[in-house]
Amino acid sequence: MVNQIGINGFGRIGRAIYRVLLENNYNGEVVINDINPDNNNIAYQLKYDSLYGILNNKVYADEERIFVDDKKIPIYHYKTIDEVPWNRHKIKIVIDASGVHENLIRSRNLKGKVRNVIITHSPEHEYIDRYVIMGVNENEINFDTDFIISSSICDANAFGPVVNVLEKEWGIKHGFITTLHPWLSYQNLLDGQSQ
Repeated sequence: MVNQIGINGFGRIGRAIYRVLLENNYNGEVVINDINPDNNNIAYQLKYDSLYGILNNKVYADEERIFVDDKKIPIYHYKTIDEVPWNRHKIKIVIDASGVHENLIRSRNLKGKVRNVIITHSPEHEYIDRYVIMGVNENEINFDTDFIISSSICDANAFGPVVNVLEKEWGIKHGFITTLHPWLSYQNLLDGQSQ
């Protein structure tokens, strides 16, 4: 059982991951790293979410921590994932929810310091030891050999479990999928270069 989790990037996905931990009564240590230097703002965003609603827990911050009820969560503001002193807190699994490519590359520097790194998107295969879609292949993870694990992308997580059931029950000869996805901050609304 893992009882120390690090969250690198405490934006929409990082905060959602923390809420899931709360809902499942996770009682291990959590350490957060986010480039936003304003802990009060981070605590506010955790407490008040436009999609998930108001967190029923007491949430506040000081200069070094966020407090959720009686839990003290150390928070750092390093630019890259390998600068964070995860081993000082005996973190076993770091979840990189930053979406920053440099953090993906630097995740390899954590080998020997943490047990595994989970990436919350689907980068090129040369960076990943295992791609996982819950409801499809999560039983194939080998935490001893799969150091960097990708939780895949939203499209695959949405249709993968359904396609898996259809393939197992009836078989699929061909298919196509149309994805309607909201605009992301790095995408252009009009013609222009890719960032």
